[in-house]
Amino acid sequence: MSKIDLTPVREHFPALHVKDDGKERIYFDGAGGGQVPKKALDALVYYLTYKNANEGGYFKTSVETTILEKEARADVAEFINADGWENIVTGPNSTELIYKLTWALSRMFKPGDEIVTTRMEHGSNQDVWTVLKDRGVIVKYIEVNGDECILDYDMADKLITDKTKLVTFGLASNVSGTINDVKRLVKIAHERNAWVYVDAVHYSPHGIMDVKDLDCDFLSFSMYKLFGPHGIAFMYGKKDILEHLNPYRPWPHHDESPKKYDIGTPNMEGLESSRAVFEYIRKEIAEKYGQPFKKEYEGKGFSGNRLLYKMGMRAIWEYERGLVEHLNETLTKLNKVRVFGITDKNKLDLRVPTYSINFPQISCTDLCKALAKENIYVWNGEDGVGAYELAKYLNIIGHGGLSRISLEHYNTVEEIDKMIAVLKKIVNR
Repeated sequence: MSKIDLTPVREHFPALHVKDDGKERIYFDGAGGGQVPKKALDALVYYLTYKNANEGGYFKTSVETTILEKEARADVAEFINADGWENIVTGPNSTELIYKLTWALSRMFKPGDEIVTTRMEHGSNQDVWTVLKDRGVIVKYIEVNGDECILDYDMADKLITDKTKLVTFGLASNVSGTINDVKRLVKIAHERNAWVYVDAVHYSPHGIMDVKDLDCDFLSFSMYKLFGPHGIAFMYGKKDILEHLNPYRPWPHHDESPKKYDIGTPNMEGLESSRAVFEYIRKEIAEKYGQPFKKEYEGKGFSGNRLLYKMGMRAIWEYERGLVEHLNETLTKLNKVRVFGITDKNKLDLRVPTYSINFPQISCTDLCKALAKENIYVWNGEDGVGAYELAKYLNIIGHGGLSRISLEHYNTVEEIDKMIAVLKKIVNR
């Protein structure tokens, strides 16, 4: 079990204390959207009350909003260790950001150019690229090895060639929790002069994201997965690439980056709330629980907020290791359960706390409904919770589907035990 106890942070999340018929809600649906700390909720209301305006004006609220937009981008840059706010594009969600990039790249790609993605991707980072087939672009897939859902890296080495213009994949699978070897894929891609897009949506609440260390060309995540509100997401891009690309936009004469990637007015209240989420990570996680890791990252040259983000996300990672170990041990002991993702206790650092399961005797719909009656929130995936290609590979469509259990740093071992007890009753009845 983890030496770090983050259970006191539950006090910052009002949703965790809501009861229905006397039962507290157990949120094991983090992969579908995390819960929000009070300071992020307060920030959203504060903005709409005291600062609500569009950008670019000369009156107080507009000036403050213009400043807010740049400050929020700067927060993101520090969080993922980008150079600065100029590297950060905003949008309503990661899916739309990927489409923005697709449209921009479509002006450059020629018939015969290739995009390499993987069989485990969420549809938002898979189906979008097939649009370019109409322009003669060829889309290829790196396959997955078995129920552990580990990419075939030898295949990737052969599939990525000098014809490849973009390699795109998730940092972690939203189905199996498998963490992909980003550096290995980046190295292969860059050796062939291809750009790399990393979908970090599912990984973002679980560990450190460092775009300089990964050396990826693009990376995106959505705030509703990172304890923030819906309607706001961020995409990192290397500055020279963002300046080089020519995205479709309403005002084509506006060519400054990153603003040229904006399509319409940004979600300003979402930016304010996002800033509060980053403050929560610094103040409530890093300063209180991240001290054991301070010297390690100071020794690597980090300071200020960048150091605090490293400390905070490392603390979350360490606490969640205990949750992963406990969930893995108890879940794999259930009768006739098929568990997707890595279950070898010696390799659990290669996954985030997301487990998808299948029982042959009960459909995922019935299983999730039964858990919901006990106020345990688990996601049902008849078609793979958005990762349709992976669902077809795993042969779960029409065979019960999968039930996805996805934990966050505000969950507890006690909550896991309550769910396991209910699962035992359901599958053994």
